[in-house]
Amino acid sequence: CIRDRAKERAMRVVYPQGNDPRIIRAARRVRDEGIAAPIVLGDIVAIERTAKDLEIPLDEIELLNPQDAVNHRQRYAPLLFETRRRKGMALDDANRAIFDPNMFAAMMLKTEDADAMLGGLTTYYADTLRPALQVLPLEHGRSIVSALYIVMVEGRPFFFADCAVNIRPTAAELAEIALSAAAAALHDFDVSPRVAMISYSNFGSAGGEEPERVREAVRICNEKAPDLPLDGEMHVDTAIRASLLEKRHPFNRLGGPANVLVFPDLAAANGAYQLMHHMAGAQVIGPILTGTSKSVHVAQRDAEVGDIVNLTAIAVLDAQRKSRNSTLAAEIERSF
Repeated sequence: CIRDRAKERAMRVVYPQGNDPRIIRAARRVRDEGIAAPIVLGDIVAIERTAKDLEIPLDEIELLNPQDAVNHRQRYAPLLFETRRRKGMALDDANRAIFDPNMFAAMMLKTEDADAMLGGLTTYYADTLRPALQVLPLEHGRSIVSALYIVMVEGRPFFFADCAVNIRPTAAELAEIALSAAAAALHDFDVSPRVAMISYSNFGSAGGEEPERVREAVRICNEKAPDLPLDGEMHVDTAIRASLLEKRHPFNRLGGPANVLVFPDLAAANGAYQLMHHMAGAQVIGPILTGTSKSVHVAQRDAEVGDIVNLTAIAVLDAQRKSRNSTLAAEIERSF
């Protein structure tokens, strides 16, 4: 379903770690299934050799080596310097930084040479994400970037946040994470969100800094989005078991079992999705990054080809939505 929706409009997706055989296989499937127009970065000779060994044709797949792309670097480096010159970056630094495939890909987004970026696999999450955060503004209305996973349980999607970025979010940040996760569920995946703010406390049953922080996040969310089914703080079993929720807490605002679970910190969220995946056998898709003005996503280091294709489709949907929002904002601005 995600892949079918992604095909509505061709988008250019750049892969910084193009020498990885999984990227070559995924790029071929992405192109053949009409999901996107892939741009693979890396040593072109090495990529062609690997593709030949794998018996994968590279027709209609763009290959680009940042080391040899002089014209691109001549455009990107001055713009990178202009963007970062008040952050301690000299022009020489920019000229060197642009050789980094992750920075090169981020600059492709900034200059609209690409519509979406999918990194990871051979680099750590922070190393992939940092260049994009350095050169791309946040999405309108956002103050932080956050990440969620889709966890499929018996065909039902659950959205877990924040699993990859914010270590210990404040109440305001936690509220932003919750609202962005709900928006992603609704607008990107056509799932009506019911949001549970998770804690070791169940509607005031325990004290401490964490429940107080979660309660404050709930208050902020209810103030900003009063019609959104969102409540907490609560245990996970309370959130997902409708009978338990109604029997013990009939005053709840969810109206049914939650499908968006917002955890109080990174350790809880990251551990929860990994337990569901490795011990319960749930399929997981992600991490799905929210908050950037352009579509930037990071695959896990152990991602398989199918995971990369799925995440590419999500990146395309994200790029399509952000393009529509950008066009609408420009039209509104011109009307004044």
